[in-house]
Amino acid sequence: MAVAASVPALGGVTKPNQVSHQTSHPPLHPRQREPERRSSAQRAGKAQRSDRRGREDYGWGWAGGVTKPNQAPILANTPHRIRGSLVASPSASDCYTRPMSEPTPALGTRPSTAKNVTALDLHMMPRDELIALYHELDAPPFEEMHGEFAARLLDQGDARGYLLSTFAVNAKGRWLCKAFEPTEPTQGHGSNSFMTPRGVKRSARMRTRLGASKVPGDKKDAFHLEYADFNSFQRGGPGGALLHTMFDEVRKVGPRLYPGVGRTGFTEKARAELHPFALEGPVAPFVTSH
Repeated sequence: MAVAASVPALGGVTKPNQVSHQTSHPPLHPRQREPERRSSAQRAGKAQRSDRRGREDYGWGWAGGVTKPNQAPILANTPHRIRGSLVASPSASDCYTRPMSEPTPALGTRPSTAKNVTALDLHMMPRDELIALYHELDAPPFEEMHGEFAARLLDQGDARGYLLSTFAVNAKGRWLCKAFEPTEPTQGHGSNSFMTPRGVKRSARMRTRLGASKVPGDKKDAFHLEYADFNSFQRGGPGGALLHTMFDEVRKVGPRLYPGVGRTGFTEKARAELHPFALEGPVAPFVTSH
């Protein structure tokens, strides 16, 4: 008579004819247990070596300033935005060889923003700095404002300012340019151009002149754009009425680059708000609007 084999259970005793559900696993190979035995010091050393290789590959030095031979840092000429203002990038030796504990000279200083300003700088500046920059600048020569100038809105400070200015300049289509033509030594006229479903449309005419700024506290000359003489509710409905209240001022910051401020609105409070924009050009000759 055969005797049923009993298999020891976890507790050491099983019933007759009962098969254990436990399965045996082969022992782990020593290489599989290597990550468990790796010390924290070894992991830290590997991370440091990887970090050093990454810094060397991109030309970044350590605190002592060591980089690969004949390898220039790739970010040496990149402008940096520090505390909301755009300043020129420090030299390569300043950026990558200065001890980490030494403060960067640009921090805590604010150089004049009117020097070497580019169109990209204007696009990146916050509204308060754009207004401060405008007050530093001088009016362009009147005869220089002749032709079509590419136009774009700059930072408006908040969502309300952005919505108001965007509606005002795009009411007749997507705003493209401002165009000017001198008719006298300090007076002229101009218009705006818009992209519409039927093509480019030139409208929103204005008179231009050179004179003292109308911005409170600023008496320096500016290039003025005044819309009231050519626009009204009778001529253009609500859009014409809004243009009737609009007037802009423009000054020069560099070759072919002209920041400006615009004001519009049906109340004194609305017209007191300044809406920065920028002009570049001329990009095309002046075309008379019909």
